[in-house]
Amino acid sequence: MPYKSDILRDSTYKGQVETIEQRVFYTLHDGKDLQAHRNSKLLAHLIEHLMEREVITESDLDEWLLKVVV
Repeated sequence: MPYKSDILRDSTYKGQVETIEQRVFYTLHDGKDLQAHRNSKLLAHLIEHLMEREVITESDLDEWLLKVVV
């Protein structure tokens, strides 16, 4: 069974992209549907904004994205 850190790295782009916005977007978007693209983009901007204001932490984000991909 893979470790949490392996799943986060492999399935949520942790450490592979430059910004939180990119990480959330790529995790949520499959590249096929315009509506999914828009939703992913909006959520990515929202998460980045909340992290900049220190409302949520990277640990919070890890837990949310882990729930999305598992």
